[in-house]
Amino acid sequence: MHWRVKQNAKNAYAAQVHVLLATRQLPPVPDAPIARAAVTATLTLGAWMDDDNAVARCKWPIDLLVRLGYLADDRRTCLRWGAFPEQIVSRKIPPSLLLTLT
Repeated sequence: MHWRVKQNAKNAYAAQVHVLLATRQLPPVPDAPIARAAVTATLTLGAWMDDDNAVARCKWPIDLLVRLGYLADDRRTCLRWGAFPEQIVSRKIPPSLLLTLT
């Protein structure tokens, strides 16, 4: 993917998240970023995905959590994976990603 196409897609994703924040469909940004956390992910997909691609699919959302101030950073000292992302395969449920921070 060309870098500009990729950047436009990232910006569109961020704009969608901002709409969800403005309409209070996402938890509000905390007063202080979370300094240390463990993350788990559940992906609902139309077909199975290999683990490395499932982890890669979480990159933009995690980067955005840092940019918005939910997380202090996504370095290993601040954020650790609890497990590989869980996958739910269904063509009846819309595709989604659920990140859980503990």
